[in-house]
Amino acid sequence: MYDCLCNIVGILGADNECLPEIDVVESLSGLYVDDTTAGHIPLKASFWTDYDRIDRIVPDATQEAIKQVKQIIDKKLTRNYRTHNTKIGYKDDYTNFLPATDGYYMMSIRPRKINGGVIRINSVDIWTINGKHTGSFYVVQDGTPTTKTSASWEAKNYHSESNIYIMYQGDRPRDFAHSGCCGKGATYTGWADVGGGILESMNDAEFLESSYCHGIELNVTFDCNGFSESMFCALDYENSNFGYGFASLVQLIARKNIAYNVLTSDVITPYLITSQEEVKGIITYLTNEIELTLIYLKESYGHSDCYRCNGMYKGEMLI
Repeated sequence: MYDCLCNIVGILGADNECLPEIDVVESLSGLYVDDTTAGHIPLKASFWTDYDRIDRIVPDATQEAIKQVKQIIDKKLTRNYRTHNTKIGYKDDYTNFLPATDGYYMMSIRPRKINGGVIRINSVDIWTINGKHTGSFYVVQDGTPTTKTSASWEAKNYHSESNIYIMYQGDRPRDFAHSGCCGKGATYTGWADVGGGILESMNDAEFLESSYCHGIELNVTFDCNGFSESMFCALDYENSNFGYGFASLVQLIARKNIAYNVLTSDVITPYLITSQEEVKGIITYLTNEIELTLIYLKESYGHSDCYRCNGMYKGEMLI
């Protein structure tokens, strides 16, 4: 779960001397699990005794809310961008070797401005006059370098808001193009522009127009994530329609989870003995409200370029 969502909904709105083990933390949305609104779940010991799990209530509900929102939007809206796996550069199509340099050989990737765009670099291989480069290389975005070797590289996601630079020092690289020869064509068109060059210093990194890879071959997956950390962290959970609706969903799920826990627990509380049917009724109410809130969130979503409307309009439900 994203760190910025930790306090999207609070547990207690005010100190309660009967529940000293629950810390009062200000809610980003102004919503609390113990709000006295419809679907209210009492947190007193006579109702719920599983306080050792209290720190997981909101995080678990948030993760469940993200999953359910993703599922309903993926099901009902049309994807603008499908997952696309491809290579950039074809090592066997080289025609010569680049000249030696004391600087850096570089590939530069300039992503298209796709709100929610993801560039996942699955593998990095560098091909030189002496075969495959086994030394270190650098992948830089937003001034932050990742230093790896081809053997130690693990697939990593990069966003589409700024350029990505892959660079290394070493033997003369094979000289091959981004798309390869013989009419293969660039398979990253629509997602990014690719260039490259030779730099004196890593600090000189900028996008340079070039048809060649400077020895660097990538396996890349392009995708669009409509529910990225940047999207969730930018929402106003108190005032925006989607943000408040999502926080409400987290509150509803947290309450439902507590109620289910009470109903299925081995510990029979005095409250449950006298009010089991009431707890079942609360669960039914919360389940219905969760479904309605998901419908609302589906209709009010508009926070990325990953989806487009498909016969569904904001505020209108089509069956």
